Amino acid sequence: MNDPGSRTRYETRLNRVLDHIYDHLDEPLDIDRLAEIACLSPYHWHRIYQAMYGEAVATTVRRLRLHRAAGYLANGSMTIAEIAERSGYSSLQSFTRTFSAVFGMPPAQFRKSGTHRRFRPGNPGDAQMVMRDAVIREVPEMAVISLLRASAFLLSSSKRRHTAFKTVGSADTCRRA
Repeated sequence: MNDPGSRTRYETRLNRVLDHIYDHLDEPLDIDRLAEIACLSPYHWHRIYQAMYGEAVATTVRRLRLHRAAGYLANGSMTIAEIAERSGYSSLQSFTRTFSAVFGMPPAQFRKSGTHRRFRPGNPGDAQMVMRDAVIREVPEMAVISLLRASAFLLSSSKRRHTAFKTVGSADTCRRA
């Protein structure tokens, strides 16, 4: 997989699989079917997937379902039991335990006071958020190093988010590209 050509071919195959996962997140996902979409044997496909994305496909699916569940909690009115079922958990207790381990609080507390709340209006009746003045400061010149760290979640599928940094001008100024 050190050959850039074979890496590109694997990425193309795995992107098809990730598209399928995104499109069928509510359904049970079969490893053999995912391997078939990648046009690889189940054993080889799973090894390549884990090598390229740094996690097993089951971990990816679980993570995507939990993030979607957090979105339902933050923005929806579905009951927690419905969200747990839709996220593929057989019981509310196992969903709550897993959600708490990942987000640091149980689903009900997340819905009420999770980190998403800081983006809501201050008072329940407010229709708009309060605008604050931006402060622009001059800072002394400094050397800056940027390191791109993106998880499989950020780099996945054709819905890929490109995250990169490039140096503009001298080594002391960077901006998002």
